[in-house]
Amino acid sequence: MAEKRSIFIPILWRIVALVGFILLILLINVFSPFIENSMYQEVVKFVNDNLFLIFLISFVFVVSELFWMLHFPFNLPSPLFSAVAWVLLAWFLFNVLEFLDLITGSRISPFISSYLYLIYTIIFVIVVILEYFQIFSKMRRRNRH
Repeated sequence: MAEKRSIFIPILWRIVALVGFILLILLINVFSPFIENSMYQEVVKFVNDNLFLIFLISFVFVVSELFWMLHFPFNLPSPLFSAVAWVLLAWFLFNVLEFLDLITGSRISPFISSYLYLIYTIIFVIVVILEYFQIFSKMRRRNRH
């Protein structure tokens, strides 16, 4: 029997999470002038500088999840959106690594930055292959029953 999934519940949870995240960002920015800790100021600046990327990652993951909820062939775009989301997440994690390099004085990010495009490509290809494999194996199981 086919499972029925509501598209509204995941969207509602994403909206609640987004509102919570926005409130958290507002709070750290409101308290920023009153906290004279340079580390806190740097973290607030980092979060603010990466805010668009964070929202973009969330949006692309939600779009991917919405396509996953559809049945074949309408779920075929999902692996592409997932792969883009994972590449964006890797980009954000590299930004975190650069930020940690700045704070700690370590020099890890220059080494990794020379391989970034290779890393992004590998992530994209692996996610696409694995997720299309998952779609077609589900379809194959459904056709057997």
